[in-house]
Amino acid sequence: MTTTTDTTPRGWLGCLACYNDGRLRGTWLNLDELAEPAEHRPKYFQKMTSPSGYEFTACTVCHGDELALLDTENLPRTVGESWGDALAYAEALDSLDLDEHREAFAAYLDNHYTADFVGVLDHFHDSFVASFDYMTECEDFIEDTAYDLLDLDGLSHSVRDLLDRDKLRDPSRLDMTTTNYDGRVYLWRDC
Repeated sequence: MTTTTDTTPRGWLGCLACYNDGRLRGTWLNLDELAEPAEHRPKYFQKMTSPSGYEFTACTVCHGDELALLDTENLPRTVGESWGDALAYAEALDSLDLDEHREAFAAYLDNHYTADFVGVLDHFHDSFVASFDYMTECEDFIEDTAYDLLDLDGLSHSVRDLLDRDKLRDPSRLDMTTTNYDGRVYLWRDC
């Protein structure tokens, strides 16, 4: 039996005025649909134009223009309720290799609060090293990296046994840190 997990980022976009009035008025939208909710869900949202010519999206019931993400799936916590932050996050995701880095980027954002999602991409790429299912896998990777960097492979086994293995497996010794996010361990360079 094969199980698949849907990792599509989405949010429940709702009218804040209706919500505060005790009515749930909104709908689930995938991240790519958030840019034009009136186009994807005309039952809930409509395009309106102010007397000064400003176009905005509003609720079809109360015509309120305050829309918020009142629930999310597969979005980092830093997005919060902000519809604009979700759109900026979508723009940042467009420039990533989604299959490989989506979860790592969410883990990064979880530990580096920012709403400037596009601006942090360079730092993310510089600091991301790898992800692992288990901490022991991460520690093995760090130990192997330490052996490579310190050229310890040529040492005899008796000399190797004298080395403090815990210190070799400590990411801070290599200017790295680890974080746990959604059951995975992420390894980062301190930049």
